[in-house]
Amino acid sequence: MFDLNAHIQEIEQLIPKAEKLRKRKLIPYYLLKSLALIPLAIALLFAYIALSNLDSKAIPIPTGVAAFIFFIGAIVLFSRAGRNRLDRLRSEVKEALLLPLLGQHPHFEYRPKNSLTLDDLRRAGLFQPPPNILKGEDLFVGQIGKFPVDFSEIEAKRRTENRSGNKKKVNISVVFKGIFGRIRLPNSSQIGSTLVIPQLIKNSQNSKWFSWVNDALSLLQIKQKHIEIEGLPEFSERYAVYGDSPEGSRKLLRLDLQQVLLDIAARWERPVYFAFVDQTAYLGLSHKGKRFELSVRQPLSAETVRQEAKVFLQEFQEIEHYMELLAQQLS
Repeated sequence: MFDLNAHIQEIEQLIPKAEKLRKRKLIPYYLLKSLALIPLAIALLFAYIALSNLDSKAIPIPTGVAAFIFFIGAIVLFSRAGRNRLDRLRSEVKEALLLPLLGQHPHFEYRPKNSLTLDDLRRAGLFQPPPNILKGEDLFVGQIGKFPVDFSEIEAKRRTENRSGNKKKVNISVVFKGIFGRIRLPNSSQIGSTLVIPQLIKNSQNSKWFSWVNDALSLLQIKQKHIEIEGLPEFSERYAVYGDSPEGSRKLLRLDLQQVLLDIAARWERPVYFAFVDQTAYLGLSHKGKRFELSVRQPLSAETVRQEAKVFLQEFQEIEHYMELLAQQLS
């Protein structure tokens, strides 16, 4: 039985150990930050020289330019230095707090630094245009019944370049952010591929017309045909279905599976995506922020850790339940 309060207490007992780790690993970060003082000192020296020569015949412009360049360099170095190190430290602190508990889960193996891959996301075909950048973490690998199951938190982006003459404009847009999982069904008799995507107007991230247009243009890139699904009226209102076999998609999306997807969307309270491709079912659960995001530049707060752990464990329990529901319907 999943005892949430007992699990949170286990995590709280690990806070002193995680705090020692945070303090030890934070020292190199601040040492790296202190390197920004070197170009800052040089900038101040050049500025002093330039100001001292204002009344003389010497031209202070080159010295002033050098001061400005070193000053900008100091700002850039201070803002960027150690950023990756800080991200790694957040990951290590989270692992120190969660791995001892989740590493004992009877059905899932927890791999905090891993995730599903960009190829997995592309294979599902749910998100268009296809992403070409992926960051992910918190991979859970396990089994529900006889079916292999895995899911992780991901942030998928698409990077595009537009050239106009000698100028290059780079645009990076978020394609999907949230939980992405799959259930492999090697003995399934389903035919073809099926995509179930939230309807545009109700689920656009904002109501501005250009957001709706961008979503519409994305759907135009889906190669499968739009398929009318008979069944629950609410399902047809909330979801658009695409596939390469109308018979296969209708066979897959029985009334029970339609209701399960509606129930998942109602409980998750954010857009839900579903696909069945090559004997594998995919589930995408949109998520706005990161889970278990702690500030490691300040001492760990027991209250903050408690709240973050509660949300993380509750969502894990929810996702496991969703996977079980889907596996039951697809078996």
